[in-house]
Amino acid sequence: MAETPITVLLVEDSPTQAELVKTMLVGKSGVPLIIEWVERLSAALTRLARGGIDVVLLDLMLPDGSGVEMVTTVLRPAPTVPVIVLTGTFPDETIALEALRRGAQDYLFKDEVEPHDLLRAIHHAIERRRVLTALQQKIEELERLTRIMLDREERILALKEEAKALRAQLAAAPPRS
Repeated sequence: MAETPITVLLVEDSPTQAELVKTMLVGKSGVPLIIEWVERLSAALTRLARGGIDVVLLDLMLPDGSGVEMVTTVLRPAPTVPVIVLTGTFPDETIALEALRRGAQDYLFKDEVEPHDLLRAIHHAIERRRVLTALQQKIEELERLTRIMLDREERILALKEEAKALRAQLAAAPPRS
């Protein structure tokens, strides 16, 4: 049985770098990869809004946007799609941590990453996002059930108060002859 292909959105303004990334990925994974390449942030946002992307490889230096805040921007139209920052800028742990805080699943440096590392990062990011989404759904279900239980508890307490009031009325009523 053939595995479902992984659709990768590569957001990279350099055609040379885009080809290097494609070369690193194509034919190296046990799962087929479909790589869609865009050169601008605006094109990435448009493509993400259409859906069907499994993971984003995001350069932080583009003609129409730069910096770690692009992680937040990219997640806006597709909040469940994992983003991996793949940057050529000088390794900076502060920026890497900020990218992770903003929702990136990983932060890799183009000059240091090996094909197997990139593939592993893609697979791990997708799996982490899947697990996080499943956990979020469970949390939402628990919150819904908690609201139902609290609502029922409030109704039970109200019924108890009504029963108490009725007993008091019965006790205060004159005896029937």
